[in-house]
Amino acid sequence: MKHETRVVDAEKGIVQITTQDERFYAKPVDGKIVYIPSVTWVCSYFPKGKAFENYLMSHTKEEAEALLEEAGERGSVIHKACEMVLLGKQVRFDSEIEL
Repeated sequence: MKHETRVVDAEKGIVQITTQDERFYAKPVDGKIVYIPSVTWVCSYFPKGKAFENYLMSHTKEEAEALLEEAGERGSVIHKACEMVLLGKQVRFDSEIEL
């Protein structure tokens, strides 16, 4: 059985755990270890269709990597904004969100 554990962020104590059929992250929260499923890993197995394949073929490797990096940054900001809302903070369209 495949099993991989790797430290993603040593400073924050975040560990990525991958088994044969799932991936999740473990991180300390208030002295306890919390496990969070990896949505992107699950979605990587979902069929994306011909339109997605055509989209991929329309970009060079460098363009695709730049788009991926940009999307990752946007996603991180969105996740942080969601976290802020869950903590009761106000998030507006012009809020400065630091990662």
